[in-house]
Amino acid sequence: MSRATRPARRCSARRSVSPGPRDRPPPRRPTGRGPVSWTPYRGQEKSVPDAETIAELEEILGDRAPLFRDAVAAAAEQGPKEPQWYLAVVGADPAARGQGHGAALLRSGLAKADAAGLPVYLESSKPDNLPFYEHFGFTVLGEAALPGGGPALWVMRRAPRAV
Repeated sequence: MSRATRPARRCSARRSVSPGPRDRPPPRRPTGRGPVSWTPYRGQEKSVPDAETIAELEEILGDRAPLFRDAVAAAAEQGPKEPQWYLAVVGADPAARGQGHGAALLRSGLAKADAAGLPVYLESSKPDNLPFYEHFGFTVLGEAALPGGGPALWVMRRAPRAV
């Protein structure tokens, strides 16, 4: 199926795996204003894309696919080596920014990570987002330049909090 004929996919909160009870992703709390995607510690090996997804990405990216692979590898080098939860995506509809939707989506996952006693890790390519994450206890671990003139990527970590 070509990119032009493939039906559009709607972005929404999703559960990426079926982990154990302490590692279960937060329940969907759709605000209708933004997506969130969490990967719990025990689900990380299952979040690796399968061959079909990789082939689809390569079709979509075309000659930019090798650059994408290099960027993913560069980000992985900066990644944590400890057990952790990973925040892949959180966002808000631009028309709804500043109304607490992103914060609500973030809080629900942070509570689950805290209950499991695990830190949370994320990467941000937007310097304007760093204060938002810092407000929730994230600290910048480092900065990486993505290959091919890509954006800077800030690696952030939040230590678990006592519940």
